[in-house]
Order: sequence, then C-alpha cells, then structure tokens
Amino acid sequence: MKKITLILFFITSFIFAQQREPEYYVAELLQTHRAVMLGDMNHHLPFYSQNVINVLNAWLDIVRRDSAAHNITLILECESSISELLNDTINERNFHEILKYGYGYFPNIEDIEFCSGLVSVFSRVNRLNARGRHITFKIKGFEDYEVPLKTKTNREGELWFVNVRDSVLGEKVSGYMDEHPGENILIFYGGMHLIDEKTIKSGMLKDEGNSEGEGYMLSHYLKNEFGDKEIVTISQMSSLAQGCDTIVNFDTTYLRLDKTWYVKPFSSKTPSPLSSLFGRRFIEATITAISNMDLYSEGYKAKNQKANYIRSLNFITGKDFLSTGEIEYWYGLNNYEPFARINSFEFWAQCFSLLTKDPRSPQLRIAFLKMGFLPGIIDTSFVPDYAYWFGDYRKSTIENILTLNSIAMLWLGYPDEKLQAANFLKNKTGWSSENP
Repeated sequence: MKKITLILFFITSFIFAQQREPEYYVAELLQTHRAVMLGDMNHHLPFYSQNVINVLNAWLDIVRRDSAAHNITLILECESSISELLNDTINERNFHEILKYGYGYFPNIEDIEFCSGLVSVFSRVNRLNARGRHITFKIKGFEDYEVPLKTKTNREGELWFVNVRDSVLGEKVSGYMDEHPGENILIFYGGMHLIDEKTIKSGMLKDEGNSEGEGYMLSHYLKNEFGDKEIVTISQMSSLAQGCDTIVNFDTTYLRLDKTWYVKPFSSKTPSPLSSLFGRRFIEATITAISNMDLYSEGYKAKNQKANYIRSLNFITGKDFLSTGEIEYWYGLNNYEPFARINSFEFWAQCFSLLTKDPRSPQLRIAFLKMGFLPGIIDTSFVPDYAYWFGDYRKSTIENILTLNSIAMLWLGYPDEKLQAANFLKNKTGWSSENP
C-alpha cells in the first residue's frame, strides 16, 4: 500500500510539474541564482513585457507564504529618472505623471499597459505588507551616460554602442548587485543584451568591412563578474510548433542562452505611439519631447526624433508647425478638443488630400496606421474615391481610432477626456471600467 501511495505521489508531482506555468519556474530561479535576465525580443510588444508582470506576480505568490523579508529589484532598459518616477510617484490616482519627461521609456500605448501592470504589482506589495508581510519591490534604471546618445552623429552613436554602452552598464549593474547581496534581481533587457559571446553589435560598421562592429553585451560582463551559472539568461521566442508555453534548453553558437521561453504565438501589430494619439496630455508630452530634442540639435537621433514628433503633431492638429515655439504658442491659445478633431470633416479632408496627392508613400500610410486607421490603409493599391472615403470607410475607421484613443485617455487623459472616453466605450462595446 505504501508503495502504491508513493508511486501515486510521484505521478501527481510529475503531472503538476509538467503543468506549471513558466513564470513560476522563472520566479524560483530568481531565488536560487544571483540574477535572471529575461529577453525583450522586440521592444514595445506586449507579449514580452506582460511576461515580466507575470513573473513578478508569480514571485509574490511564492514569497507571500511566510513573514520573512523578501526583496526584489527589476532592472529596466531606462534612465534613472524614469525608474525613480515609477518607484516614488506613479500610482492609480496620478498615472499621467509617467509622461512627465516626455515619452522616455514609454513611447507607445503598449508600454503604458506595461507601466500599468507595474503599478498593480506595487499595489499588491502594499496590500501584502499591510497584512504583515515584509516585501520590497524596486525598479532601477542605469541608462544614464556622461554624453547622451542623442548628441552623437550616426557613426559616433554606433561606435559608442559597440564599445561603451554595455561595458559601462555592466559596471553599474554589478555595483548595484554587490551593494544589495540579498536582493532577487530580474533584468528585462533587449534580447541582444543576453548574448554572452563576442558578437556583431553594429551592422552599419560591419558593412564597412572591418571588425569595429564587434563587441560584448551585458550578459558577458555580468557572467564574468558573478560566474556563468549565477546569471540565468532566458530569451522569449515565438514558435508556431509550440502548442503551449514551455521553457527548454537552448544553445546555439550565435546566441548562447541558458533557456528559451516559447511564448504562445500572437499576431504582431504595429505599436501605437502616444505622439500619434489625440489627447491633450499626449500633445503636451510631445511638446516636452521636442523641447528635449532641441537640447541636442546636432545629434543624428535627436534630429530624426524631433522631425517625427512634429510630423505627428501636424496630423493630429491640422497645422503646419516648423518649430517648438510655434507649437507652444498655438497650444497656449487653443482650446483643443481631441474627440471633436477626430470626428471633424477637416481631419478627414486633410487625410484624403494627402493620400490622393501621394498614394504610394509608405511613410504616409504608416502615419495613418499609427493614428488608429484600419490595417488595410498600409496597402498602397488602396486609393479610395471621395464617396467611399467619407462614407463607409470613414464610418468603420473612425470607431477604431476612437477606441484606441479612448483606451489611452482612460489611462492618461484629463478628467473631461476620461469621461468622454468611458462613455464612448460603454456605448459602443458595453465595456465599463476605470482601468483599461
């Protein structure tokens, strides 16, 4: 009888182990290793960032069982000002403060969804501590450098990325880990930073026919400091062959990682930049972002980003701004109404005029897509006539634009915008909530 009971126990344990969700596996690794690096395999796509939230909640599920002190730090690919804002300021009541520095680490609505998840983790920690637990959760960002990337030419920026960024970053992260030996450390960084062998970091420099583009990534420096086995690297890859989420061994000569998390396949969509949305706080954040770019007026990335921001504002407002001063003057005098703008004949006439003048422009069609136009707009063979554009196409597309903007405004809008957004979503979908 004892033998049968023992066999049943092992069978049950094996089945339970097989059914265990990957986030619990990662959460346990956090407690047995110095750090776990989880790869962001494509910035701004939610099925990578939401797994970070899942891991944090799984870790809380484990540590809430006892009253001992438990500490975890999430290291993000952001500047310290952003991490401090998340630690000290952001909560459900003043969530819009995340736009304080322009767009920073959170340029898209998908990033705001991630930020909302982080706020929910902070809230859960507070509730657990109120019941007698001793848990600390911190977010850290170390992407502060003496000479910002925005000031550099394109080639200077590539050389800096190859030779400086990861080595300096490795020193900062290692220093923090040495100062906090009892912390569980979860690092969420671009998948490339998980490579621990010398690799090509710059395709542009490689194309010049020399080895200037080769260098080491963050994982290399951390494993040198703490040992290969103490730093666990987990990529997140999508595979149609995987029927469910699993974590398996993964080792290739190009990308040497400890494990791979095969996420459930999703259809990828273009992220929705906040600078392409119509709310007043998004316009204010875009003005802040443009002003920040003005500080680095000669930098390659700064010039490009500023041009993109102004182009987006011109779509959103129907104006033809050329400078930061023009934008600030207009916004100071204008009582801008985002929902009225989306519904206006002027907006649709402006878009129709641009499309008929340059129907084969991929940049124009991508700009429409980012504003919430239906995906078919990207097809350059789609050139609607006047009747269809202002009739059936406008009717179907405007609901998509309003839905996207309403979700964003519920998170970040002014009170009057939130009210309009909630009413729209309730009337069109029946959905009702204060938090998207």
